[in-house]
Amino acid sequence: DLGTAPLENDARPVLWEAGLRIQAGPPTDEVRITWDPAPAVAVIRASARRADLYVSAEALDRFEDFRRSFLGTTLIVLLRRLGWHYVHAAAAIDPAGRGWLFAGAPRSGKSTTSALLATCGWSLATDDMAFLVAAGERVRVAGAYEPIALRDGVLRLLDATGGKELAARQKMGFTPEQLGGRWVPTVTPDLLMFSEIHSGQTRMEPLAPRAAFS
Repeated sequence: DLGTAPLENDARPVLWEAGLRIQAGPPTDEVRITWDPAPAVAVIRASARRADLYVSAEALDRFEDFRRSFLGTTLIVLLRRLGWHYVHAAAAIDPAGRGWLFAGAPRSGKSTTSALLATCGWSLATDDMAFLVAAGERVRVAGAYEPIALRDGVLRLLDATGGKELAARQKMGFTPEQLGGRWVPTVTPDLLMFSEIHSGQTRMEPLAPRAAFS
């Protein structure tokens, strides 16, 4: 019941993110996440590994958006406290067994690339939401079994049929198996790619490690 949520004035700076208001830091050191499309609030106390949720019926009526936006962001904050670091990226394993991590901004082609790779028999962990986890001297990427959300143009490119309608996102969702690949829960990356939006022909250019992380 949203009526019980601690909605007192919070003067801390706001980070705006696609319908979300995120506030953190002093003086309370708690994280507050507010969803604007429909009333919902998450409060994560300092050092806590749980969240107090206050959710309205209107938010639950929009569950697909609510789950991806509000609940997804709350989960990212909680997993960060367990040593899981979120990155906006796709992760895959090629037929030779090498792990790939494709990092990039929204609409930079991660889902399209993931779908194309699946049609070539690659294994996918995620096309969008990746979590980096320490694994000895390496880093492992943990994914989630979520449909790859594709727009009409990509469907025509792949000549893909079937899938699940994602009405709220105006896309169609396909599992890796429906596209010819398979899902894997984790990927240990051997190669890191940074995707970039441009108007020319798609190409790959090598980067020195220092340049990649600058």
